[in-house]
Amino acid sequence: MENKMNTIIIDSDLPLNEFDISQIRAMVNYLIPTEYIDFIKKYNGGVPEPDSFNIQKINDASTINRFLGVKKEKNQNSDIFYFFKVYKNRIPSGYLPIGYDIGGNLILIKLGNDDAKVFFWDHELEADEGEEPTLENIYYLADSINDFLSSLFLIEI
Repeated sequence: MENKMNTIIIDSDLPLNEFDISQIRAMVNYLIPTEYIDFIKKYNGGVPEPDSFNIQKINDASTINRFLGVKKEKNQNSDIFYFFKVYKNRIPSGYLPIGYDIGGNLILIKLGNDDAKVFFWDHELEADEGEEPTLENIYYLADSINDFLSSLFLIEI
């Protein structure tokens, strides 16, 4: 049973400052949507409640494990710099990992313009090592981070 509700972010880190944001911008070398900048500045990672989302194109759902942030102690399991370094040759150019689900798949935003479309990246269907990443395993989730957060739901068992 699905129960849509207002989303809160728990277990987030200290808010980011302009220096942190400038480091993210330098890392990706693309325009980062303002709405996402506002989100990461405020929460700097964390766990959403509720935490489940639909993947319409493949008629499936998943659960967010955590949003990524800038981790001063370099906690690699949730550091946006670490994830970008690990996945930059595995996901198509112009996308930024912003979180991951319980199966190790990524939540991405599209970079390069100010509309922060959110996507799901399925690691089971990624390009073989040495091949160029494609869009075949990337599925649209929402028009913006705020729309994505509003769409999250709780699965009651």
